[in-house]
Amino acid sequence: MRTTELFVELIVIGIGAFCWIVLTTVGIFGYMWIPIDQLVSIFALIPFLSFVYITGIITDRIADVIFSKLWVHKILRKYYSSPGTEIEDRRFIYSKNEYMANLMEYGRSRLRISRGWAFNSFITIIAFNFFIFSQITEGTLQIQLLVWGNFLIGFITIFSWYSWYQLTDAQYRRSKGEANFLRREMGIRTSRKK
Repeated sequence: MRTTELFVELIVIGIGAFCWIVLTTVGIFGYMWIPIDQLVSIFALIPFLSFVYITGIITDRIADVIFSKLWVHKILRKYYSSPGTEIEDRRFIYSKNEYMANLMEYGRSRLRISRGWAFNSFITIIAFNFFIFSQITEGTLQIQLLVWGNFLIGFITIFSWYSWYQLTDAQYRRSKGEANFLRREMGIRTSRKK
């Protein structure tokens, strides 16, 4: 994966983290103190991107640990019986077929973005509700925002997780199938079933 692609991927994930960080901050301190005109200047872009990039790295790592503990091992066991075998298959594909390796990296990038957004949007629901209850006092507006916001963010959370789950399952299935295909094409016998 090229450095630029990885940078963009972490920016996309970091924007999700930025949403819940901002909602939590304005939920605690309010929003009247924020100098909006200074924040939308070109000079604020570099610090903003730096902050978003760092939060992208941090939340990607946290999401990776949580998702691995909760779901990855179950998906992995469908295709591989012993730990580390999937990594061997991936290394084999990377070393033997650049086209398949590029497709695999594209899929892994989408997987990481979906995982990051599933994690961040789940936290955003909590931050959003905290913000609404702490900063919006008008009853009708509060209810409308709660209904619409929770529906929208919940939709993003559920479908980001679902996308991640499907992409992860496809990643392991393809990794196994393509590695076996390449081994057969090269005349390498494989003794393991999984």
